[in-house]
Amino acid sequence: MPVEKLSVEQQRWAEDFYRHMSWTFPEDDLVGGDEETDTPDPAVTDFEQIAVLEKKVDELYAQGNLIKFCRALLGGFKKAHKAARQAITSAKSKKTRDIQPFVAEINAGITSLSFYVGEFEDALAVIGDQIPLLQNTHGQLQEHRFQFMELASKHKNYQKKLRNFESADQEVQKHFDQITTHHRASHVDDANKAIASFEKSLLKMKAIVAWLQEAPVIQSAAPELEASLKFGKKVTKARTDLRAFHIRSGSFKDTEELVIFEKLHNRASAYIVEAEKLYAKREYRRAEDMLDNANITMTGLEIAFTRGINTAAQVEGFLQDVKEARKEIEGLDAQKATIQNPEQLRHYEGYSATASTLTIQIERLLTTGRVKDARYMLEDLNATIANMKIALDRLNPPPEKVKPEPTVEAPPREQIIEDEPVQRPRSAKRSKHEEEAARYTAQMGKAKKDIVAMMVLRKSAKYKGELADFLSYKAMADDSIARVEEAIKQDNLAEASARLQDMKTAMFTLDALLKEAKAQAQAVAEGLPPMRPRR
Repeated sequence: MPVEKLSVEQQRWAEDFYRHMSWTFPEDDLVGGDEETDTPDPAVTDFEQIAVLEKKVDELYAQGNLIKFCRALLGGFKKAHKAARQAITSAKSKKTRDIQPFVAEINAGITSLSFYVGEFEDALAVIGDQIPLLQNTHGQLQEHRFQFMELASKHKNYQKKLRNFESADQEVQKHFDQITTHHRASHVDDANKAIASFEKSLLKMKAIVAWLQEAPVIQSAAPELEASLKFGKKVTKARTDLRAFHIRSGSFKDTEELVIFEKLHNRASAYIVEAEKLYAKREYRRAEDMLDNANITMTGLEIAFTRGINTAAQVEGFLQDVKEARKEIEGLDAQKATIQNPEQLRHYEGYSATASTLTIQIERLLTTGRVKDARYMLEDLNATIANMKIALDRLNPPPEKVKPEPTVEAPPREQIIEDEPVQRPRSAKRSKHEEEAARYTAQMGKAKKDIVAMMVLRKSAKYKGELADFLSYKAMADDSIARVEEAIKQDNLAEASARLQDMKTAMFTLDALLKEAKAQAQAVAEGLPPMRPRR
């Protein structure tokens, strides 16, 4: 009989089966079977084996809790779990003498549960891969919106087509929002239904755009239509970039940085909406200016996003530092029994209580998103632990030995002078390091003065404009300066240099906004309508 080739699933099942299976052999088949050997209690071994398998079944069932939102996998998943639980119950029964048949059934159930969990995760991954493709297709069709608006402004016959296009666009966007919502909630069936509705509505939108491409275009409107398409591409790109930032902002850990990010995000979104409204009113120059403002705001948004991601990456390290600090505190507390002086014991216990309180507070700050405060408090924790070590070292100081009078004459002055050059390379290296730190400090001092001067000039401008932009970038500059100071204090010049670049970017944007305010004030003084200059 030819050997049958196993499928991938059967091969995986067989490997799991032989991995978890416990084989038993008759005593006569063993070498030296007559000799007495120390064998473990079979009842204890069986109990531990079943406990391990039961834990694995429970873990897989918990992982597949969301499979109920996928009907194609739910039936098989429930059946596999039920069979595994029945085998576990039978194996635990007192009447069962040989558990190996039930072990095989449990392992088969584990393999089936793993298969369904994997299929569910693959289905979610497929939906996740489709989302950017659907979004890109929709964005390409949205680029033609301003062409419809241009034609509708010239001829009433095209106004109905514009309404149809906007209606189809809203319907497609509604289904896309449903897809993303169901995907985040791991609702596979609902997400697939929303994708089907999205594609159906997208066909309507494509048909309307196809009509536009074949419609008789008026010669006088041809240049405007080309300009409208270019503007539509700019708006679509701005919205796509803004949406990408928003999707990835879920990994933020610091609430303060998230507030700054959301403020800039909302500001950029408002600029894009205002640009569309101005273009619909045929105020093309102001619409372009608003779109430029959105792009400038997204430059600051990128800085805030990078900072938030970097901070989020540091949170796990801070938690690990707290965990190690707690172990160190416990180790030091174990040595306090050697303290004989009550006064010294009181001082040490005060440091120990402070350190324990700081660990709890730091963890609370990290879990509530106050990473900056936790970072400063972590420095206090390290200082407190250092004081604990000093207190322990001073408990039983060694007796001072009486040094005999020196009988050898002191070395001549020439010998002392010869020892001094040994320290010169170290001092030279330290001075170079200190010079770099001093240069960073000088740049920070100048930036602080520039910020104060900008605030004074900003208040003196009669046209106030969008003050929120100025204040947001000022907050970013202040935060960057604080991070540079902290890095210099920790002797981390590489981090200080990186944060210095963030500070320079924020200062450059502040200078641009200040020039804009002056231009706006001059325009108002000349009786011109307020208009943001092109940057």
